[in-house]
Amino acid sequence: MPDPEAFGSSGILRGRLYDHGDEIVYALAGEIDLSVADDLAVRIAELLRLGPRTVVLDLARLTFLDSSGCRALVMGAREAAGRGRRLVLRNVGGSPRRVLEMTGIGEALDVEDEPGLS
Repeated sequence: MPDPEAFGSSGILRGRLYDHGDEIVYALAGEIDLSVADDLAVRIAELLRLGPRTVVLDLARLTFLDSSGCRALVMGAREAAGRGRRLVLRNVGGSPRRVLEMTGIGEALDVEDEPGLS
């Protein structure tokens, strides 16, 4: 298992990659804001190019999501669709879930809860 990857100079977002064969799960912890959104978008695109058909972003430990973070997620979903792959957001809760619901962006993204954790 790789060490956590910090995004941006502030390190407010960390990611850990898990390879489950049929899908790659990228567990994110912290905050997605303007200071890390572009780096995250690049990382998502890299995973979609290299990984299996499904890339899952596990957001159970995400505490904050702003509009630039939403943009990065939408860009990732478009990249996935263009490559015939899936980008799934799993375990979105709290403030990030409210942002996706209030903006309506959640409707355009593949959002799911971990089985058994509804």
